[in-house]
Amino acid sequence: MKVLVTQIRFFGQICAVTCDHRCDKAWGHNGRRYHEADAAMLEFDENDPDDIAYLPDDEVGRAPDNPGTYEGGDGKPLFPDIHNKWCVRECERSDTIGVGEEMTVLDFSVRQYNICDIHDDALPQRISMGEIFKPELPFERKSWWEEIEK
Repeated sequence: MKVLVTQIRFFGQICAVTCDHRCDKAWGHNGRRYHEADAAMLEFDENDPDDIAYLPDDEVGRAPDNPGTYEGGDGKPLFPDIHNKWCVRECERSDTIGVGEEMTVLDFSVRQYNICDIHDDALPQRISMGEIFKPELPFERKSWWEEIEK
């Protein structure tokens, strides 16, 4: 599996953003709600809009190129070589990794539950990249590719 990694500064902290670069399956956290006819997610409790699960890739179709959501003026990019603000804040497929944390990428071959402690066996499913995030200093925003086994 090919993983895109971008070193960024997020709320003043250096961190890494990872994703599986499947932009064709990226609806965005809010975009999935607006495309209910495509059933890209399940909602469990009508009184708790956060109690959701994102469906695995094999249960959803292709996401729209423009799901109509934006972050800081950035829309969904199409297969970028560096993550933008939409990728970091809106894309459900990205994972933010702090300094000293294990590098992972979300596994969308299974359901991803938003509130794990109320669903049996619903911990976020992540694939380890086999390393700890250590930022390159002096800091600069940059991206690179990692190849990992799934």
